[in-house]
Parts: sequence; C-alpha cells; structure tokens
Amino acid sequence: MTQAKAATKHTATPWQVHATDGGAVYVQPLDGSAWSVARLDLNIEDKGPQLLANAAYIVQACNNFEKLLASAKSALEFMEQVESDDWEEGGAETMPAVEAFRQALAEIEEAQQ
Repeated sequence: MTQAKAATKHTATPWQVHATDGGAVYVQPLDGSAWSVARLDLNIEDKGPQLLANAAYIVQACNNFEKLLASAKSALEFMEQVESDDWEEGGAETMPAVEAFRQALAEIEEAQQ
C-alpha cells in the first residue's frame, strides 16, 4: 500500500538542537517556536552521545539542504554548458562529476515527489 505524499511543506529552517535536563533532545526552529520538529530520547541505553550527534547532523543537513541543492544544480548547469573543447576528449559527458550530479539530483527529485 502506498501513501500519497502530502503537499504540506516542512517547517522553515534554520533549525537548532535543544537538549533538556530531562534526557531529551529536540530539533526546533531557530525562530523561537515552542514546539519541536523532532524529539530524540537520550535515555536509551548508552546511545545518548550518538543520538545527540544524530540530532546535530539532522540540523546541519536540513539547514544546508536548499543551498547545497542550488549549488549542485548550478555546478551541473555550468559543466553542461562548457564547450566540449574545454574538456578532455568526450566532453562533459565523460566527466564523472557530471554523472554524479545528475544521479544525486534525480534521486532528490524522486524523493520529493
């Protein structure tokens, strides 16, 4: 059974990590909203430090996603527009970075549908 993806947009970034004395860490909007985007329970066995690192990683990835996506699109566009004489034999199509950008961008677009 597949679920239709909702048209609802995620909470605006930037986000931040907020650890509490009660053993939880929250991913929250930086704008001071009182609610959280995600909650991780740091009291799970000996996983507290790893979960805190995971929360920081989530925040870092999400806060930079749009900028990285735009940069990847710009880089691919530039590589595709450069005259083939400026590349080694075979043009941009033979450059591993071109295919890597195309594949990554296709996967992102597929996930967003």
